[in-house]
Parts: sequence; C-alpha cells; structure tokens
Amino acid sequence: MTTLGGVEGLAFINTKYANESGDWPDIQFHFAPASINSDDGVRVRKILGITDKLYDAVYRPIANRDTWTLLPLLLRPYSRGEVAARYIPGFSFFTLSKLQ
Repeated sequence: MTTLGGVEGLAFINTKYANESGDWPDIQFHFAPASINSDDGVRVRKILGITDKLYDAVYRPIANRDTWTLLPLLLRPYSRGEVAARYIPGFSFFTLSKLQ
C-alpha cells in the first residue's frame, strides 16, 4: 500500500458530513516520514514554490531533522468539475470548468 519514501500510514474518518451509511469516510489522512525540511531545502521547497523568506523562517531551524507530515485529503467533495492542461512551448495554460 505504500512506496519507498512515500506514505507510511493511512487513516480514514467519518465527520458529521460523511455519507449517512457511515460506509464512506469523507476524510483521509496520509502520514509521510519526511517534510519540506528533509532535504535541507534543496529540491522540495523549490518544487512547491516556497520562498526563501518562508523557508528560512519556518523550516531552516529544523533542516535535516527527523520529521513527519500529516496530509489531510477531502474525499468525495460536493463540487464537481475538471481541470484541463494544454502545453505550448514557453507557456502553460490551465482551465477550470464546472460540470453540471
């Protein structure tokens, strides 16, 4: 269920907004054995677009220390739509449309 360097644990919960049957949880948690600070800010923060100012204030003090990350995920949101990507060399375009 997990991959090397990926999610180490999963949890599912039903909030008061979950399906009435209780069979379909509406929140999922991913537990990862790392954080933005795990590579001393070399790649992950750049991929995520975190500024030097934010990284230095929040993550630099704990750089290269053992950390873990909790990622909440909303399952089955009420909204529906699609995201489309079109690539033209030098430009990226994304469109968002609501489905009826």
